[in-house]
Amino acid sequence: MKLLTLKRILGTTSLICHFLGIIFIFAAGFRRDEFNNAYELSVILAPMTSVYGAAFLRELVANQTNFDDSYLNQTVHTFSFYTQITIVGLFAFLLVICTGALVFFPAIEFSQTKTFIVIIESVFGIFVGLIFETLFGKITKPA
Repeated sequence: MKLLTLKRILGTTSLICHFLGIIFIFAAGFRRDEFNNAYELSVILAPMTSVYGAAFLRELVANQTNFDDSYLNQTVHTFSFYTQITIVGLFAFLLVICTGALVFFPAIEFSQTKTFIVIIESVFGIFVGLIFETLFGKITKPA
């Protein structure tokens, strides 16, 4: 698999899962008339969404017309490719399931979801952060 393909798959997956998570959170907040809880929960996801989004967007803009074929067309080792896809995919799946549960299962409370999201973002954030830093360069967290 080519490096460019890996970057686009991981960047897109990360952004989509974070945006879906925020949409699910606000949908549950409006549905349950608990907008304050939805806002508090979305504040947890917003910083990492902007970090991953900025890194991915910076890479897309930097390579929009002038592709460095020797770098972007490098082949990624199969094991490395599938390991990175698995980590980011599992992270995305858990995040979307956790936030989607708020919308589709009214018995689940915002406080329970907040705990799970903090755990997911903390554990997988380290791994996904390492992957993104390697692929997209140094990532700085917004203040």
